[in-house]
Amino acid sequence: MENQFENTIQKYSSMEDVKGILVTDNNGLCLGSKGAIKSNTAAYVSSLISRATEISLDSSKPAISIETDNSNFLISSENDITVALVKNKLNN
Repeated sequence: MENQFENTIQKYSSMEDVKGILVTDNNGLCLGSKGAIKSNTAAYVSSLISRATEISLDSSKPAISIETDNSNFLISSENDITVALVKNKLNN
């Protein structure tokens, strides 16, 4: 199972514009991270997706996008695993 997380981290971290990736479980335990995202934020990421699920109007899985001046944070959850990506902000 650990290899699965490593493969997920490697897959997403090699994508263009991705500066960091964090994989966490539903309890906020960091299962792996790489790049410009701190592993000690795993509990916050897990909490955000949990709260989004609570306020969702239907049974679909929410996705969260947080935009800052320099980065975009994308958070989604599937099968008890939450993935957070930090991407370079695209300048138009």
